[in-house]
Amino acid sequence: MQITDQHQTNSAEVELTQAVHNLAYRLISQAGQRVSERLTAYMALPHQLNQLNADVVAAGQLDLNDAIACEQHLWRLAKIFPSISYIGFALTDGSKESGAGRWIERTQLSVYENRNFKGCDYATDEQGNRTHLIQSYDYDALSQPWHKQALEAGKPIWTHIFTADIDDVEVANEESVQPEDTSSNVGYQNYVAVNAERPLYDKDGKLFGLAIVDVLLSEISKFLGTLKVTSSGQIFIMERDGMLVGSADEHSIVHRVDGRLERFNALNTPNLAIRSIAEELQKQFNSFQTIQEQQFDFSLNGDHQFVYVTPWQEEYGLDWLVVVGIPKSDLI
Repeated sequence: MQITDQHQTNSAEVELTQAVHNLAYRLISQAGQRVSERLTAYMALPHQLNQLNADVVAAGQLDLNDAIACEQHLWRLAKIFPSISYIGFALTDGSKESGAGRWIERTQLSVYENRNFKGCDYATDEQGNRTHLIQSYDYDALSQPWHKQALEAGKPIWTHIFTADIDDVEVANEESVQPEDTSSNVGYQNYVAVNAERPLYDKDGKLFGLAIVDVLLSEISKFLGTLKVTSSGQIFIMERDGMLVGSADEHSIVHRVDGRLERFNALNTPNLAIRSIAEELQKQFNSFQTIQEQQFDFSLNGDHQFVYVTPWQEEYGLDWLVVVGIPKSDLI
C-alpha cells in the first residue's frame, strides 16, 4: 500500500512539473511572438513616413528651403503619430535641417531648425507655430556617423544605434521646461536612438537630402513595458553582439561612463535576470550571432527560469534577438 501511495505521489509530482513546464513554454513563446509582431508594426512606421515625405518633396508639394513650411508639415505628422520621437529633413550641403517631435522631455511637441550648423529647438503652440526658443547649440548634423552611413548606403536603411551627446547647449527659456531640466542639454541627456533614413534624389538622380525618423530606445523600452508576461518576467531585445536595445526594465539599458551615455551589454547589465539569461544563452550557443528560435530552462538562485529567444529581422537591415524569460515561482 505504501509503495502504491508513493508511486501515486511521484506520478502526481511528475504531472505537475510537466504541466508547469508546458504552461511556461506556452506563455513565453506566445509573449515572444507577440513582441515580434508588435515590433514589426512599430518599426515599420518610420520608413513609411520617410517614403511619404520623399513623395511629398518629389511632387513639389514641400520646399525644403522653407523652414517654417517644413516644420509645420513635420509637426503635423509628429502629432498624428505619438510614437515618433523625431521626424525631419536634412540637406546634404549642410545648410538646412528641419524637424519636429518629442525629444525634449516633459514638453509638448517641439520643432527644430539648423541653419549653417547652428541648431535651435523651439516650443510650439497648438497649431505648430513657434512660440519661443528653448535652447541652441552648435551642431553639424551631416558629420554625424549615422547620417554618413545613410548617405553612403544611397538607399533606405536603419543606422547604427547612436547616442546624441551635444555639448555647450545654451538654454534660452527656462520657463518652458521643468526646473530639473534647465541646467544644460535639455532633451539630450538620454538620447539614444536608431534612425530610419532615406536619401532624397532630384529628377536628375542627384542626391540632395535625407528624410529622417529617430526611434528612441527609451520608447522601445516603454513599448516593451506594456507587454508584461508575469510579475517577475523579463522581456528584452538585444543586438547580435549582445548590446541591449530595449527592456521592460528601462534602467537596464544605458548608463554614464565619464559623463558620456553608453549602452549596457546584456552580459554586464545591472539587471541580474537579464544578465543571467544572456550568460546562459552564451553558454548554450557559444555566440549570439548564430542563435535561431529556441526555448530552454536553467536554474538561477534555486529558481527555475524558462527562456524563449527568437530572431527579429526586417527588410531595412535590423537583426535583433527578442528574449522572454519567466521564473517558475511566478507560475506556482
